Amino acid sequence: MHKISLAVLALRNSLTHLNLSRNRISDQAAEYLKFGLKQNSSLLELNLAGTSLSQTGYAIIVDALANHKSLRHLNLSDQGIMTNEKLSGLCLLVESSIPLETLSISSTLFCEVLQSSVNRRHIRGFAHAVSSSTSLHVLKMCDSNFHGIPLSIFANNLLDPCGLKSYFLGSNGMTSMDCPALKLILKKCKKLKTLSLRDSALRCLGLKMLLDGAIFSQSLMVLDLGFAGMTHFGLLRFLIELKRCSIPLKYLDLSYNCFGDSGAFQFANFLSSITSLRQQKERDHKMAQRRIRTASTPTTSTQTVPTQMIAFDDTLSMSTNPRPCYHRICGQDGMASSLDEQRPIMYHSRIDSSRVDSEVADEGDEGQEDGAFHASLLHCGGFERLETLKLIGCGIGPLGVCALLDAVARFSTMRSFNVNYNSFSQVVADHTAYLVSHNRTLKHLSIRAAISNIDPIPACINELCSSLQENEVIETVEVSSQYILSPTSHALPSNLIVHDRLERQLI
Repeated sequence: MHKISLAVLALRNSLTHLNLSRNRISDQAAEYLKFGLKQNSSLLELNLAGTSLSQTGYAIIVDALANHKSLRHLNLSDQGIMTNEKLSGLCLLVESSIPLETLSISSTLFCEVLQSSVNRRHIRGFAHAVSSSTSLHVLKMCDSNFHGIPLSIFANNLLDPCGLKSYFLGSNGMTSMDCPALKLILKKCKKLKTLSLRDSALRCLGLKMLLDGAIFSQSLMVLDLGFAGMTHFGLLRFLIELKRCSIPLKYLDLSYNCFGDSGAFQFANFLSSITSLRQQKERDHKMAQRRIRTASTPTTSTQTVPTQMIAFDDTLSMSTNPRPCYHRICGQDGMASSLDEQRPIMYHSRIDSSRVDSEVADEGDEGQEDGAFHASLLHCGGFERLETLKLIGCGIGPLGVCALLDAVARFSTMRSFNVNYNSFSQVVADHTAYLVSHNRTLKHLSIRAAISNIDPIPACINELCSSLQENEVIETVEVSSQYILSPTSHALPSNLIVHDRLERQLI
């Protein structure tokens, strides 16, 4: 009660941000807080997560906020059971005239909402309120047991189009049975920029059902699929289907999906193909500009255009869609030993598809997967703008980590790359140095290794230190102390952050 009194005094003095999370608020304290809220006209953010509001206290707070003219962000997470009365109060709050932009009701369980048709009516009302609001852009419903019938009712009653820009649905126990409802939400939320399905039980089948024919918002920039149970086959289908949608992703989190080295090589080849295709487009653009300048200045000399740079059709006009196909040169273990061994081959635009099909006709199921993957790379998707990639704890070995580092080294839009808790060795340290010395756009790199019972073999990072001193763009590189051979012949640079086994920052 003492903290509530201080909060009320602060509210009367033009307070803009108030955090009362994890403080038990009784009904009497809620009445007192209501008085302070009515006296305030400048509050922008209110956090009441985990305050154990009773049904009466919940109604008091909602009533106090219904006429607030400045509130932008409201957190009512972790409030026990989502009853009909609470859900009805939320509907009135969202439909009111307050300019609410962010609403979080995570960890408030939807377990009573299916007892009668009245409960379903409240979910339908909440869906209408959310989709008809002109100010609400962010809705967080993580860890709320919001799946199955409640999710289906919510999806079916959303208005089309819905104005939501960020939707967080992680840790709700969703399975492949919820994919039709998720696809319907994706179809209606045409302005969606952030989608989080973290810690779901979709797995490979669910992801395939979700991505197959899904209509994604063309403004989607952030996608979080951590802990989704994705294997390397699921990752392959994911890359193909997601690229088909041409989503302009800037942030992708696939952490804690155990796709291992096979998935790492698939992802590395995918990034390398986008880099090569981007470079091809740049060469085509320069050549087109050169042809325009040559055409505007008549000359008697004939210029020969290299055929490996550009493809022509029968009328000698420039092909508008040259299609490169990439082949991996595999070592004895059946995996690509280095991404530098990828060789782009230009095919004629009329025969490239049949050429690819013929190459993978008799390679078995795995060969067909790889063939479909390479064939899908004939058109570049929205991954050209990818800036942040997280592959934490994916069971990737040293070879897979090296392949990813080499691919990121040539990826010109990457700003942050996190491959923590996979593997680290001397060869990984050397490839990290290569990345730092060749990439001039990356700002944050984290490559901390997983703690194991096996004593690690320290790696010499002299070359990495030299590359960091020469790179003026990169801001932080995070490594683990047990994998560093000390002392080094170089003083550790200021942008190298070293953590010990307990994740404490040493340097």
